Amino acid sequence: LILKGARVNGQVELRQAVIEGQIYADGLAVSAIKDETAIRADGIRVGDDIFLRGCQLKGQARFAGAHVGGNVELDGATLENGGATALTLEQAEIGGKVFLRSNRAVSPQVDFHSIGEVRLLDAKLGGELSCAGAIMENPGGRALTCDRARVDGSVFLTQGFRAHGEVRFAGARIGSNLEFQGALLENPKGYALFALDVDVKGALMLCGVGAKPLGRINLDHAVARVFFDDTASWPSPGQLEINGFRYTELGFTGLTRWSTRLQWLRLQSKQPFRSQPYEQLAQVLRSMGRPSDAKAILAARQDDLRRYGELRRHDRFTNWLLGVTVGHGYFPGRIWWWVAGSIGLALCTYTLFYWSGVLVPESAMRWDALWLQLLLLAVGKFLPIANIGIDSVWRVDSTSLGGGLLRLFEVVYRIDGWALTALAAAALTGLIKKK
Repeated sequence: LILKGARVNGQVELRQAVIEGQIYADGLAVSAIKDETAIRADGIRVGDDIFLRGCQLKGQARFAGAHVGGNVELDGATLENGGATALTLEQAEIGGKVFLRSNRAVSPQVDFHSIGEVRLLDAKLGGELSCAGAIMENPGGRALTCDRARVDGSVFLTQGFRAHGEVRFAGARIGSNLEFQGALLENPKGYALFALDVDVKGALMLCGVGAKPLGRINLDHAVARVFFDDTASWPSPGQLEINGFRYTELGFTGLTRWSTRLQWLRLQSKQPFRSQPYEQLAQVLRSMGRPSDAKAILAARQDDLRRYGELRRHDRFTNWLLGVTVGHGYFPGRIWWWVAGSIGLALCTYTLFYWSGVLVPESAMRWDALWLQLLLLAVGKFLPIANIGIDSVWRVDSTSLGGGLLRLFEVVYRIDGWALTALAAAALTGLIKKK
């Protein structure tokens, strides 16, 4: 069927048509009358390609349920049906590829421009979907809908692709990559990208975008083999949804530092608190040979749980205590700074009481031996199971006020020793981390 360059005022009716060869309609111009559809080709069967390159359609182009043996190409087309659907390939089965690209190799450039929704709901494509350089406008509505689509190749929303409205891939299955390099996504009052439960067998490339996305980004329960992103592609705080998002590798090594990735995690909404994104990131960092970064993310998860989770007051205190002392069990070595600080404070305290005459040695000793005995006293009183005979070296003047203060200090100091020793043992054996 050849309609190249044709001009139609009204509707092109091709419902249930059977065409064994191609539809060659480059440059077709159709102006639908009132609310009519520009092209109505629901259920059409085409043995080869459909060419609508550079066409200009005012009204909806419908190919719902179509069966096409080759490609569907609308490069440089202008589709206008504002506030409604501009192009529908819903439930269509395309044996080849779908091209909705702009041609910027010519001067002046020819853009694919849709005003209204482009709809590929439940469509099946044997090849790629390329929207490179396309402009899709449906402000406040859906610019591109590919929910539950099956694309055997890659999906390219690249090279200056612009969407003014929601871009959707909920439940879609992509056989290779889903790429957004150079894309501009804008839907300030809703979702800029809604990709709940999308399954990408290759790489999800949300990087090199034209500008920061305006609107929410939803990747809840999405799956990708490799995830590429950069800070320019991150949405505003509170606009990221990644609960259940699973990936096996991070594509840009420059964004694998735990502190940078933690900033990304904290772009999520604070309520309700989600633990899975932290655990997923830690698993990936560990598999990439960055175990320390993985531990830092898991420790930060506990800190954020205290800040944003629904914990009771005593649970918040326990969380805080474990964080500052043993790094929630992921950094147990942190406890030794507390041990050293406690013993150092005790050494200074015992020295002060010695100079004030409250703490008295049982026998005269040299200056260097005096300092050693004071240190042993501080260590011996700190360790709950240690018995190094240090009590026989010193006596306390119990008749003075200072003697009572020293006894009170030792009670508090022993409790501190018991607590820090128990925390160290629990952290080193993994009990705290397991809990």
